[in-house]
Amino acid sequence: MLFADIPGQKMVKQQLIKRLRAGNPPHAQLFIGPEGCGSLPMALAYAQYANCLNQGETDSCMQCNSCMKASKFVHPDINFTFPIFGAKAVSTDFYSEWREALLSNPFQTENEWMQSLNAENKQGNITKDECQEFIRKANLKAFEGKYKVFIIWAAEKLKKEGNRLLKTIEEPPPNTLIVLIAEEEEKILQTVLSRTQLVKLSPFQDEEIAAYLTQVKQFSAEESKQLAFISDGNLSKAIQMSGAAVNQNSEAVMQWLSICKSQNVIQINNWVVDFAKSGRENQKSFLEYSLHFLRQNLLLKVGTMELVRLTEREKEYGPAIFQTMHMDGFERLSDLFNKAYFYMERNVNAKLLFFNLSIQLMNQLNR
Repeated sequence: MLFADIPGQKMVKQQLIKRLRAGNPPHAQLFIGPEGCGSLPMALAYAQYANCLNQGETDSCMQCNSCMKASKFVHPDINFTFPIFGAKAVSTDFYSEWREALLSNPFQTENEWMQSLNAENKQGNITKDECQEFIRKANLKAFEGKYKVFIIWAAEKLKKEGNRLLKTIEEPPPNTLIVLIAEEEEKILQTVLSRTQLVKLSPFQDEEIAAYLTQVKQFSAEESKQLAFISDGNLSKAIQMSGAAVNQNSEAVMQWLSICKSQNVIQINNWVVDFAKSGRENQKSFLEYSLHFLRQNLLLKVGTMELVRLTEREKEYGPAIFQTMHMDGFERLSDLFNKAYFYMERNVNAKLLFFNLSIQLMNQLNR
C-alpha cells in the first residue's frame, strides 16, 4: 500500500514519513479517526514504507523485494491483529481471508470484514489467546526487514485484555513498531492510551472522495460527486454504495414515508411484505439511508441549509413530509431507526421489524 493510494491526509503522511526518515519513529502509536477516514490503509502504507529498501521522500519505491511482499500483505515482518470469532482462534488462522479482503478493499469496515467471514450475528473480538500470540511474535527477531511491525485493527475490541500487552507496548524489543487503530478513543483502556502516541485522522473532503472514486473505482464524475456528497467524509461508506443504490434507496425511502404518512395500514402491510423479501444487506442499507435522510431534514428544519447533503428532489420532498414534526419527533425517529439497524444485524424477523417500525413512523408523522 502506498501513501499515494490514500486521498488527502497530507499532514499525517508527512509526519509519519519524517519520523521514519529521521530514524526515530515512536515505538507505539494509536491511529484514531472516524470510520472511513483511511486509518487502516494509512497503517498499511506506514508499515510498507518502514521496511522499504529504497525509501523516497514521499513514498515507498514499490520496486524492492520488501515493497512487493508488503503490497501483497505477505511480508513476514508485518503482523496483523484483528477481530475474529471462534474458541482458541487467533488472527493468523484467518490470514488468507484477511489478505483477500485487503486486496479487494483496504478501506473495509469492521462489519464488512465480519460479513466476509460469514460471521452472521457473531461479534468479533481480540481475545486472550490473540494477545498471548502477539507477545510471542513480538519477542521474535525480524526475518528480513529493518522493523517488525504490528498492526492492531479495531483496537477497541481489546477491552480489558489490552492490559496483557502493556509491557510489550511500553518497552517493545528493538526495531519494533506497534500501530493500534481505533475509531473511538474513549473505548481504549487508559493504560494502553497513555503508552501510545496519538495520530489523529480526519474525515475526507468531498472532492477527495470524488477524485478517488473517479480515478480508482472508475465511477463517472457525476456518480462520484453524488456519493461523496452523501457519504459525509466516510470513504468506506462511499465505496460500499453505487450511484444506482443511492438513487434506489432515495426513492424507496420517500415512497415508504409517503405510505406511512397516508395512514393506510393495508398499504403499509403490502409494502412490508414486499420489502421483507429483499436481502438483509439491502435492508440495512435502506435503514442507513433512512437515518441519513432524517438527519438531513433536521438540518433543514433548523435552517442550516449550507450543511444539508440532499439532492434537489429530496430537499423539496422532505420539508413537506416532516412539516408538522417537532424536534422531539426527529429524536424519536432517530432512536427507532438506530434500534432497527441494531436488530437487523442480529437477524431479527424483517417482516415484524419493518411493520412495527412503519406503524411507529406513521404515528410520528401524523402527531
